[in-house]
Amino acid sequence: MTITMWTDPLGATHHSIPMRWQHAGHTVELSGDPRRARRAGWTEVVLPPPTLAELKVRAIEANRHECARRILDRWPDWAQRNCALGVYSTADTEACAAWIHACTSAEDAAADLIDTAADAAGVAAVTVEWPA
Repeated sequence: MTITMWTDPLGATHHSIPMRWQHAGHTVELSGDPRRARRAGWTEVVLPPPTLAELKVRAIEANRHECARRILDRWPDWAQRNCALGVYSTADTEACAAWIHACTSAEDAAADLIDTAADAAGVAAVTVEWPA
C-alpha cells in the first residue's frame, strides 16, 4: 500500500489536493485535479509502504482502541468509578471487573500473536476473540 501526498510550491505537505489554494493573494482553482495541481507547481510525494514494525504497532493500537470502546460501551467510566467507590453492589462490581479483564485478556492475546507475526499477512490474519 503506497500513500501519495502532495507538496505545494511553498513546501507544505497535504494529504490530498484541495479544491482551492490561496497563494500570494490569489486563489488558485485546483478542484482536486492532479493535472491542475502540477501546473500550479505542486509535486507528488509517494511514501514508502509501512514496515513490518509499523504494521504491528498500527494493528496493536487499533485493537487497544477497540478494547477501550467495548469496555466503555458496556461499563462507561462513571459506572466503573461507581463500582470502585462501592456505590454499586458487589455483583455489579465483579461483573464490571470480569468484563474489563475479559476484554483486556483478549486484546493482550491478539497483541502477542501480532508480535510473533513474521510478515504483513501474518499481522493481517490476527483476529481478536472478543467476549460476547
